[in-house]
Amino acid sequence: MPVSYQLVNLDKKETIAFARIDTGSSFLELSGTVVFGSLLSYYMLKNIGDKITFANDSEDDFYFFGIHYTWKDFHDYRNVTEELINELIHSGLYEDRGIIWIDQDENLYYRNIINTFDPKYG
Repeated sequence: MPVSYQLVNLDKKETIAFARIDTGSSFLELSGTVVFGSLLSYYMLKNIGDKITFANDSEDDFYFFGIHYTWKDFHDYRNVTEELINELIHSGLYEDRGIIWIDQDENLYYRNIINTFDPKYG
């Protein structure tokens, strides 16, 4: 199974998780999607100067900016994923095209978010 990543803002104690967005969460999946790129750019530009990094699910211990962290340290961080997506929908950059169901019995789905500035959809 591929390694999954989550963005962590150590200064603001915020995270961005990709479990409910149709971007995937592995290195190549995230690197290859327009929605991830625009979400990352938007967040980074809003938080210039913050200590922001990625934590992966294959490790328990991390050393970021000279400080030791574990996954447990990130449990109380505020997940801002939905808030950011809603901001980008409101701004007109994203369009929400509903849900892509993976398994309704297990409540597994992705939000079908489209970057409207992407020429592929224009």
